[in-house]
Amino acid sequence: MTQIAITAMDNKNLFSNYYLDNQIKSSPEWKKDEHKIAFSEIKKLYDTEKDFLPTLNEKQLEQRFFAPIFKILNHTIEVNESTETQEFPDYAFFPDRSSLDDAHKKKGTISFYNNAFAIGEVKRWGIELDRFGKDERDRKRNPSLQIWIYLHDVSPKWGILSNGAKWRLYCKDRRRDDYYEIDLPMLIVTNDIENFRYFYYFFRRESFLPSQDGRTFLEDVLKGSADYAKEIGDDLKENVYKAMKKVAEGFFNWPENRLDVQNEVAREMVQKNTMILLYRLLFLLYAEGKGLLDLRVPHYESYSFDKLKKMVKEKQDGPVQNRYLPVGMELLSRLKSLFRLIDHGSEALGIPKNEFYVPPYNGGLFDPEKHPELEKWTIGDMFLADAIDLLSRSRVNGSGRGFVDYSTLEIRHLGSIYEGLLEYKLRIADDGSRKKTSQILMSSTG
Repeated sequence: MTQIAITAMDNKNLFSNYYLDNQIKSSPEWKKDEHKIAFSEIKKLYDTEKDFLPTLNEKQLEQRFFAPIFKILNHTIEVNESTETQEFPDYAFFPDRSSLDDAHKKKGTISFYNNAFAIGEVKRWGIELDRFGKDERDRKRNPSLQIWIYLHDVSPKWGILSNGAKWRLYCKDRRRDDYYEIDLPMLIVTNDIENFRYFYYFFRRESFLPSQDGRTFLEDVLKGSADYAKEIGDDLKENVYKAMKKVAEGFFNWPENRLDVQNEVAREMVQKNTMILLYRLLFLLYAEGKGLLDLRVPHYESYSFDKLKKMVKEKQDGPVQNRYLPVGMELLSRLKSLFRLIDHGSEALGIPKNEFYVPPYNGGLFDPEKHPELEKWTIGDMFLADAIDLLSRSRVNGSGRGFVDYSTLEIRHLGSIYEGLLEYKLRIADDGSRKKTSQILMSSTG
C-alpha cells in the first residue's frame, strides 16, 4: 500500500512554502493569542457534533456546523439563492452589516456580490472537493471547478470552499489548481493549537480586510510570496551560471571522458550536455516542489532529488575532511537511477502502482538515447555536489543559505533561466596552461 505522510496544512502553490514556514512568524498575527479562544470554541462544537456530521445533509451541516464557525471567525455572511436562470455561490462575505443590507437590494443578481470581499461554497461532510475523469468538467459534480467558475462570475477576489473537514482558500488572480487547504478535524483531534493559527488567521474576517495600519493580512502573504519568488529567481540565475561552470569543470576533470578543454568542439559538446544536465536537475526541483512528484510517498522519497540535495547539504556544511571528493561517483549513480525512473515511469520498471506511481516523462529530456554523452561521461562527486547545492540553496533576505522553495516559481522562471544560459559560452583563460581545467570561464555572447 502507498504510504502518505499527512499534515493538516496543504499549500497547493497559492503561497510560498518558505513564507508560510518562516517569514509569516514575524507578522503581527503570530504575536497574538486570539486563536486560542477560537480553538476552544470550535473544538467544543466539533466534539458535540462529530458523531452526526457524516449523516447531515448540506443544509443541516450549514446550520449546525458552518454557521457557528463563521460566527467564531467573526464573519458577516448572507445567502443569495439561485434562480431558474442563474446559479450563485452559497455565501457572500461582507465587511459589515451596512454592506450586507445594501446587497439585499440586488438579491437574485450578480450585483449582490459587489460589496463582498469573498464568496463561499460548502458541501456535505467529507465529499471529495476534486473530481477527475468524466466529472472533471462538470461544475455540479466538481466543487473545485464550481468555486473557480463562481470566482470569475462575481467581483470578490477570494473564495472559500469546504466540506466541513477540509477548508480551502482560492484567489481569482491565481490558477484554478492553486489553493491553500487546512484539515480542521486533524488540528482538533491532535490538539494542535499552535498550527491552528493557520486556520484562524487565514480564514477569519479580519484577514481579508485592511487593518488600522492599512495592512491586509492575506494580501501581505501574497505579496511576501511574490517578493520571495522574485528574489530567489534573481539569485537562482546567478547560481545556475555558477553551477554550469562547476559541471563543465567536472566533465573535463574526469580523464576517462577524454575531453580536451583546449578543443572548441569538445567545449561545445560539454556546454550542450551541461545545460541538459542542469535542466534535468531544475525540472526535478520544480516537479518535487510543485508536488508533481509526491515526496509524501516514502518509497519515492527515498529515490528523490529532495533526499539527494539534503545529503549534499549535510556534507557541504560539515567538516572539510568529510566533504565529497572528485574521485567518487555516488551522486551520479543516484541521479542516473532517478533519471531512469522519470524517463520510463514506475510501472515500466516493474513497480506496482500500490507501491508508488511515477508517470513516464515523454518530453525526451531524460531519454538516454537522445543524450548519449550524458550516459557515457562521468563527473566526480565534488563537482556535482557543488552544482546541486548551488541549485538547491540560496541566500534570502540577507539570511544564511536555505533551500529554495521551488513551489513558488513558475515554469516561465525556469524557461527564463534556460534562455539566459544560451547567452553564455564556455571558454578558458589564456594563461598558456593546457591542463588547468579550473581556468574554465563563462562569457556572454551578447
